[in-house]
Amino acid sequence: MNRQVELDAPVTGKLFSWILGFGSEAEVIGPQSLRSRILVEHEKAVLRYRIRTCPKTGEKFVDD
Repeated sequence: MNRQVELDAPVTGKLFSWILGFGSEAEVIGPQSLRSRILVEHEKAVLRYRIRTCPKTGEKFVDD
């Protein structure tokens, strides 16, 4: 189910944290600066939890 929220609010730490609380379910359309900050935080999470597959054995492992 897709839900949209549109608001006119200042970009603050609380707003940033609130959006991050939605995880991958949230997409920030604008402003671009906020969209970019959210993207960077999600990229950090991907790097932190990256799972790799061993090409020889097929075993899954976390890439440090």
